[in-house]
Amino acid sequence: MIGFQDEFENLPIPNTTKEHSYSAVAVKGFENHRIAKDFNENPCILISVTQKKQNFKVARQKLYNLSITHNLSCEIHVENKKEEHNFSVIRYSGNDRDLKRYFLKACEILVPSLGNSPDNKQITHTVNKFIELFKVLKEPPKKTLQGLWSELFLIHQSNNPRELVRAWHTIPEEKYDFSIANLRIEVKSSSTRSRTHHFSIEQLLPPLKSKLYVASLFVEILAGGKSVEHLLNEIVERLDNEFDLIEKLNFLTYSTLGGAFDKIENVYYDYQLAKDSLRLYNSMDIPKIEFAPDDVFDVRFKSSIDNVKPSKETVDSLLKNAK
Repeated sequence: MIGFQDEFENLPIPNTTKEHSYSAVAVKGFENHRIAKDFNENPCILISVTQKKQNFKVARQKLYNLSITHNLSCEIHVENKKEEHNFSVIRYSGNDRDLKRYFLKACEILVPSLGNSPDNKQITHTVNKFIELFKVLKEPPKKTLQGLWSELFLIHQSNNPRELVRAWHTIPEEKYDFSIANLRIEVKSSSTRSRTHHFSIEQLLPPLKSKLYVASLFVEILAGGKSVEHLLNEIVERLDNEFDLIEKLNFLTYSTLGGAFDKIENVYYDYQLAKDSLRLYNSMDIPKIEFAPDDVFDVRFKSSIDNVKPSKETVDSLLKNAK
């Protein structure tokens, strides 16, 4: 499938300098909307709204190199033809190629959830998501790239990626990486081929009647491996246009990376090693500190599970039996 980035690169520069003139191509599957380029080669997304759905006002906004203007009369140039329509226009203005690419990826993530004829409320929701995606660029990463890759790997290797995406934490700071019904899964990776991992006391003491498993794997950088972007794109293909899950998957990935978003495509890890080394451990079997003295808080420790017998369960069998 041709992505928004490729579609944008293939667009000519408009042959007019008029402010609201664009060369554009329809979004495949959502032909009312357009991927567009202005005279300054800025990427834009033009979102169509039917007039009968203009039922409340939404303010013009400009921040984070994004300008957002609603119900704007636009001149569209397509294959030597000129059209005029009203659109909500989201534009990235700047020369940073990485940010242009990021903007177009954000469009690719968020536009499908709009449908072909969104109302103003839907557009406002999408605009807010755009702003959130650009806000995270000013924040430090919430997790290491290796840690994020490992969580995506667990989703990728499963036969049921939908359930794992649903179970994935809503914010990276949650206690467990995956939670569904009575099941908790925490992913721990090692680049030293030793299963020595960091834990907190609370992390290894799941709620009553819950089961906690630690997914332990070895992760090493390898030029011929898979990047975060590889895993992300391949998972998306298996989600079969479930746009809410696709949006969650992408949003969590980019918000976790923050200002290190450029590493999504240029750091590669050994997928086969991760697959061969993946083991699941019942938290009850892991050496741990169970209690801290009174008035002692936030106790963290390292525990080696090299000599602990792994569970015979798989991620998919755990998902199947979650209650």
